[in-house]
Amino acid sequence: MDSNRLAVLREVVRCTPKDKLPELVDALVDELEQAGRTRSESTGGDVMADLFSDLSKKQKLILRMIANERFKQDAKWGEPKSRHYLDLTWLAVLTEEVGEVARACLKNDDAGNLGMELIQVAAVAVAWLEARHPNQPKGE
Repeated sequence: MDSNRLAVLREVVRCTPKDKLPELVDALVDELEQAGRTRSESTGGDVMADLFSDLSKKQKLILRMIANERFKQDAKWGEPKSRHYLDLTWLAVLTEEVGEVARACLKNDDAGNLGMELIQVAAVAVAWLEARHPNQPKGE
C-alpha cells in the first residue's frame, strides 16, 4: 500500500468511532475478498479469496478482529517497519500482552477481556512479523 493510501486509511480509522471499526474492517475485508475473486478469475492465480474460501465463519471473524486490532495499532503507533524495534523490544511488547492474558485468566474473565487480550496478542505477533519483513508489500 503506498504512503498516500495508508495516510488516508489512517485518517479514516482515526475518524471512525470505535464501535464502528469492526464494520469498517468487515467492509474492507469484503472488498479485498471481492477484488481477490475478480483477480483470481482473470488470472487463474491463488489469491486472498482462495485463502478465505476454506476458512470457517468463526475463523474469518477472528481474523477480522485481528485485522481490526492491527488497524488500531497502526493508527496509534504507525506501521511496524517505521517503529525500528529490535526483536527484544517486540518480545517485551508481546510478553506484556501475554501478561494481560494471564491476568484475565486469573480473574476468570470469560466475558470479553480474555478474548480481546488474545486478539491483541495475535495482532502484536502479526505486527512483529510485518516488522521483520519490511520490504515485502502487503498482500504478498
